[in-house]
Amino acid sequence: MRNADEIISEYNIKKKTGKKKRTIIKWFLTKPDRRFDTSEVNAALGDELDIGEGQIRNYLEDLTDENVLDSYGGQRKAYELNDNILVPAKYRIRAVLKHLSATFDPDRWGYASVIAAVTVTWGLFTIPFWFFWATLLVFPTNAYASVGQEEFFTLAVAMTFWFVVLGLCSYILYGIDRWNKNNIHSL
Repeated sequence: MRNADEIISEYNIKKKTGKKKRTIIKWFLTKPDRRFDTSEVNAALGDELDIGEGQIRNYLEDLTDENVLDSYGGQRKAYELNDNILVPAKYRIRAVLKHLSATFDPDRWGYASVIAAVTVTWGLFTIPFWFFWATLLVFPTNAYASVGQEEFFTLAVAMTFWFVVLGLCSYILYGIDRWNKNNIHSL
C-alpha cells in the first residue's frame, strides 16, 4: 500500500509533465472508487491543463504504466485510481460532502423537498433519544455514562418539538408548491 501524498510528491512540480500528472492524480483523488474515460477527464481538466484529449490520454497511459492508475476496457478505456493507493481522509470527506450538498440542493430538488429530507433526517436522529430514555425505564440503571434518564427525556422532547416544526414547514411548503403549480397551469 502506498500513500497518495507520497505519490504526489514523487512528481516534480517544476517540470510541465510532473505538474500536469500531479493535477490529474489530485483530480482522481477527489473522486475515489470511480472510473473515467479520457473524454471525461478532458472535460474536467482540459482547460486547466491547457492540453487536448490526445495528450491527456498519453498522461493517463503513463500513470497507468507507473501503477498510479488502473485501466479497464479495450477501445474506450476507463481509468481509476489504483487499489493499492491509500486515499487520505480529506479527499474522502470532500467526496462525501459533495454528495450531501447534492442531496440538500434546493435548486435541484426545490425547497419543499429539501425541508422534507431534513425532516426525515431529523426524525431519524430523534429516535435514539426516545430509545435510550425507554431503555432506562425498563432496565435498573439510572444513566448511560453521565447522561441520565431526565437528560434523555429532555433531549427527546426537544428533538421531537423541532421534528414537528420541520414537519409543519414541510407541509406548508408543499402546499405552497402545489398552489403555485395549479395557478401556473390555469393560466
